[in-house]
Amino acid sequence: TLMFKIGGEGTGDPQTLFDVPALGPGATFTVQRQEQLTAQNYLNTATADYHDLDVDEEVDESNEANNTTTDNYTVTEPVVVIPGTFIFDFDAGMLVTDSSADVWWRQMTTTTRALTPINSASIVNLGTIDFASLSLSDLQVLAYGDTPIDGSDSSNVLVPGNVFAVQTNEGNFAKVVVQGPFVAEQNKGLVIQWVTYQGP
Repeated sequence: TLMFKIGGEGTGDPQTLFDVPALGPGATFTVQRQEQLTAQNYLNTATADYHDLDVDEEVDESNEANNTTTDNYTVTEPVVVIPGTFIFDFDAGMLVTDSSADVWWRQMTTTTRALTPINSASIVNLGTIDFASLSLSDLQVLAYGDTPIDGSDSSNVLVPGNVFAVQTNEGNFAKVVVQGPFVAEQNKGLVIQWVTYQGP
């Protein structure tokens, strides 16, 4: 039996177990899973020769220590535009109109604007850094606050490639990267891609 876990699935959960036929020396067997995943970090674990402790199914091997492999990866959301004056919830991953929102893409005038944390969320700008390498542990130790991130014509830091982090209303952490210039047709819409890490 092969156990193939995705993320936080439990050991031995029914959907993680796959029957494997008898294999000769050097033979292989392929298993595929398809799941719809939310944007966050995942650790996949595959364990060959997995057996229920109540059932004697284990195959004797010369090396019992090489049966498990893991794969760490990140699922990101597609690119999204936050239109000017709109608010966004990084826990739900969507534009909202209620107190669940984390940020407000505020337009003070036609030339001054700022991304402002609202409700109990907080934010910190990180500049042009490597978005992909930022981990949950990196995000957890940042100094978050309520200082808006400037997007005004004369002092804009929300340029393509700029990265910022959000501690959400629900206590989760999101990393966000600007993916393009402001969208004029959406009231200087802010183009972003993000990953929200759920839980501790």
